[in-house]
Amino acid sequence: MCGIAGFFAEELGKGELIYFNESQRHRGPDASGTFCEGKVGLSHTRLSIIDLSDSANQPMTSACQRYVIVYNGEIYNFREVQQKYGLNTSTSSDTEVLLEAFAIKGIEIVDELNGMFAFAIYDKTERALWLCRDRLGVKPLYYYWDGNSLVFSSELKGLTSIGFIRERLKVNAMAINQFLYLSFIPAPNSIYENIFKLEPGTYLTIKDGGNFVKHKYWSLNTNVRVNADLSWEQAKAKLHQLLDSAVEKQMVSDVPLGTFLSGGIDSSIVTALAQAHSDKPLKTFTIGFSDEKFNEAPHAAAIASYLKTDHHETILSPDEAKTKIVNILDLYDEPFGDSSSIPTMLVSEVARRQVKVILSGDGGDECFLGYHRYIWAKRFERMTGLMNPQMISRILGVVRNEKWKRTAEIFNVRNKNEEISHLFSQNALQFSESQLHTVLDKKYRNAISLWGGGWNGPGKLSKAEQLALFDLTYYLPDDNLTKVDRASMSTSLEVRVPLLDHRVVEFAQQVPLPFKFKNGEGKRILKSILYDRVPAHLFDRPKQGFSIPLNSWLKGDLNYLIKEFLSEEALRTSGFFNVPEILRFIEGFEKGHHSYVNKIWSVILLQKWYFEIYLPLTNG
Repeated sequence: MCGIAGFFAEELGKGELIYFNESQRHRGPDASGTFCEGKVGLSHTRLSIIDLSDSANQPMTSACQRYVIVYNGEIYNFREVQQKYGLNTSTSSDTEVLLEAFAIKGIEIVDELNGMFAFAIYDKTERALWLCRDRLGVKPLYYYWDGNSLVFSSELKGLTSIGFIRERLKVNAMAINQFLYLSFIPAPNSIYENIFKLEPGTYLTIKDGGNFVKHKYWSLNTNVRVNADLSWEQAKAKLHQLLDSAVEKQMVSDVPLGTFLSGGIDSSIVTALAQAHSDKPLKTFTIGFSDEKFNEAPHAAAIASYLKTDHHETILSPDEAKTKIVNILDLYDEPFGDSSSIPTMLVSEVARRQVKVILSGDGGDECFLGYHRYIWAKRFERMTGLMNPQMISRILGVVRNEKWKRTAEIFNVRNKNEEISHLFSQNALQFSESQLHTVLDKKYRNAISLWGGGWNGPGKLSKAEQLALFDLTYYLPDDNLTKVDRASMSTSLEVRVPLLDHRVVEFAQQVPLPFKFKNGEGKRILKSILYDRVPAHLFDRPKQGFSIPLNSWLKGDLNYLIKEFLSEEALRTSGFFNVPEILRFIEGFEKGHHSYVNKIWSVILLQKWYFEIYLPLTNG
């Protein structure tokens, strides 16, 4: 893992490359370097994982001297690529293999890569720059583009460290709507106009003269081909083989490696497969809370004991966790509402004391339908097949009960093209689109503009399958993987995600729905593979998730956040909101409406970003 940045712009030079590296030093503390030629600059901070020698430092120039690369990530099949193209390399790094393969094949080499990556390659002869991001969006890549100048960075803070970009910063109204609707900002948007996230499975090219082209080289939708002829036994055997291969490939490392083990299905199957490939006890890491309602540590300990791993458990008090709240914006640089980022940051700190690489179970819920919201998608589909959703909402809304009113909001969708995104939003207890038109000031009201209105690919997909595709398209890269990347890289820890090996993800789209989700039970085929290795009774409990008691904290020690950032004066200063409407939500939360907590948290984070990030950047 590393930090990359650079530019294709007349206004910038070597000085800005130093700013880039300083702003992203946490991503790569082991080495740094720069390249500058004319209007092109590349910078790199390195976290050494494969080939620890200085000869593998970046920027790296190809043997023919034509191409220069900066690269963040891991190519797990780099040895196969090296052998296929007969590459004679001077290092044992995947960086050099990628660079020399690009020199032979061009950008089409990305189709052959198995890994997580974001890279930039400059062609000195053609004076062209390529930026590329991996298929699922595991590694981040932001860019500024104003029609003339292109600047890119692994994190937003790299871009906002540059003076001429800071001078042009403007709040993106669409991004505000999307954040309050989802609790994260989906690609290609960022919180700023003219700063974008490069979408997963995409590369862009810019050449002298300002020729800017963006190309989607991999799409999840083109891989949805359900194989109805696949038997349970065939699907299970194939999936087991792919998972085992993915874990084995991702265990290659020249530094110590371990796994996150929460005690759930996904982290347990990754740990079980990894332990089988290790000739010594695997280091596993769990974080727990003194509040038993949020503590999965005993379950993880039982699984670790069965698998005979070298297990490390840390129990945190609420006070220790609350201290991390103030660091959230420093990590994400824009509003980011997933409160599980706090325990993710804490477990990363614990793991980094002993290892430099971690395998994680991220992706299992999205690929194999593990979230509770898929149950709601099925209910929604069944009930709206009998009655108009607006009618259902009106009937349920009559009942004077918070639970039923919350359910009524799930059915309160007025546009069929927004059903899927609305299901996500309301299951996450965020503001609905109709509520946003009430709580936002008029000048910030904007369309949500997300895919979410059904399926236009081959065959017919259920609402649950469509919602899973929505999760893979938006939630996975822009919430889940963003959370893991920033939390882990803040401690210089590399996290790998075997369940998101693109072969696994593509095969998951072929598996018939009942093998993944049936009678309200998700991840059925994944569980079956796991239970062949670990007794099923160790998982006989409700799905818990990696969460914190945010509701009680905001009414206790963290109530100062409401007083400071949601006061009438603070709300009027930012200008984002219709103040009386937001104050009504705050009053409802304080009176015990628990379903308001995520909405209040999102508003706090937007306000906190405005006062602590945006104002200092634009007034400095």
